[in-house]
Amino acid sequence: MKTLVEHQEEAMNRLIKEGNLRDLGKMFGDANEDVQCEWIENHCSFSSVPRTDFDDDPDASGFDLITPDEVKMKTQSKIRATGIHLSTTRRKSQKNLGDASSSGHVSYSSGEFDVLLISRPLGNKATKRDSYPCTDRPIEEYPNVENWEMIAIPEVELHDHDRPGYLYNAVPKAIWGQYVGRASEVLEEVYESISNRR
Repeated sequence: MKTLVEHQEEAMNRLIKEGNLRDLGKMFGDANEDVQCEWIENHCSFSSVPRTDFDDDPDASGFDLITPDEVKMKTQSKIRATGIHLSTTRRKSQKNLGDASSSGHVSYSSGEFDVLLISRPLGNKATKRDSYPCTDRPIEEYPNVENWEMIAIPEVELHDHDRPGYLYNAVPKAIWGQYVGRASEVLEEVYESISNRR
């Protein structure tokens, strides 16, 4: 019998052939946290680690990575090949009623994390109106982690003004486009800001 790793590689190749970006993202969601920790280690003056408090918080709400120092910067880790959506699949509960789940998914509340870090396996598609260069790559390059790009957005930029207390379910390109190519700079700024408040 083949190993689980061999089956996973077969599944990945099938999803690439099908052009199934949604399921590729689901497949690599957990590994993306490790990819981002390594990226942060190589591009920033601090490090981050995946959170380990799942016994205390079974839904793992709010953030995925945290700096292992006194700053405790919390990062929400996502992998997105195209747009940037943030709604989660948390259980609906008393806490998640009303505006928190108006789309059918549960929205993040303001203050659950400090910065959003998005892995872009296929780069960033740009139009003539965008201020960043087009780095779009074919789906066959999805597994080439060395070419993945990162977008970091401070949490304060994600507040949905139509739903006070909640973040956007889908981040407008007008917001995330400003942060393309600036991930290490933004992460350092957020880290320093939190450090100065402590």
